Amino acid sequence: MARKYFTKEELIKLNKKSIEEKRNRNLVESFVEKLPKNIMFPIAIAFVHNDMEMRTVIILDDKGNQGQLDISFKDYKSLNSMGVLNAH
Repeated sequence: MARKYFTKEELIKLNKKSIEEKRNRNLVESFVEKLPKNIMFPIAIAFVHNDMEMRTVIILDDKGNQGQLDISFKDYKSLNSMGVLNAH
């Protein structure tokens, strides 16, 4: 199973774009700027919202804190994926 994720650079870029496009859910820019570099921020949940965009729920740290970001279908499709191990 694969899980899409944001890099910090993608998160900054797509968050700014979400704000400019006046989408419903985005992150405080100063918070995003303070996130660590070279970390993958996995998307825990993603679903079609209002038939116009993807709503993503992003894991922001190792404590499980989350944020929501609405992005275009095209931007969602462009995100990379990482493999996820299934624990049995």
